[in-house]
Amino acid sequence: MFLNLPQLSVIFIFVNEALSVLLRSVHTAIQRTPSHLLKEIILVDDHSNSCKKPSEMSYF
Repeated sequence: MFLNLPQLSVIFIFVNEALSVLLRSVHTAIQRTPSHLLKEIILVDDHSNSCKKPSEMSYF
């Protein structure tokens, strides 16, 4: 059914978003997208002023 479709990238752009919300969104994208179509997931932090360190995000 989806054999002739190109792979896709999912991009989440966020500002001051809770980590739990980001993780839920990423997990939903993974669960609902056929694996052969999902090329990558990109998270873009649009200048959040949160205290989270980049190393905390890179764990996920």
